[in-house]
Amino acid sequence: ELQYRWSFSGTTLPNLLQSIHRLQSNGCSLREESEQVSHDLHTAKQNLTEFAAHNRRLQNSVRKLYDQNTKLKEKLKRKQLERKSLIKNVGDYVATVQKRTAERVQQREEDQGHEISRQLRVHERLLRMQKYKTMDDSSPCL
Repeated sequence: ELQYRWSFSGTTLPNLLQSIHRLQSNGCSLREESEQVSHDLHTAKQNLTEFAAHNRRLQNSVRKLYDQNTKLKEKLKRKQLERKSLIKNVGDYVATVQKRTAERVQQREEDQGHEISRQLRVHERLLRMQKYKTMDDSSPCL
């Protein structure tokens, strides 16, 4: 702390020298601290610049990944809808094929039933005709 009233004549030379050395030492220490702070500040600015650039790259990467993820989600939804539609269409097709197959089987059975009935009628007619023929053959001729 400086005093406002200082008299040069009241100070001894060794005290003056000691004060000058202390002042020089403090000046050197302050200059070294200033240089170190300046160096630290410069390093911090470089790191900040590097980190900001890295942060921008990361943000761009995240944005691209987000966009890709959004597109993939939309694609997944479309594929799920397509899959549901395909399953429904396959189910409908299988049901239609089964129905047609059942109808064909039923139609064949009916056709076979009709054919058997027709053959039975023909057989019965033949039997009747044979019966009449046998009766005609057994009757005496005049």
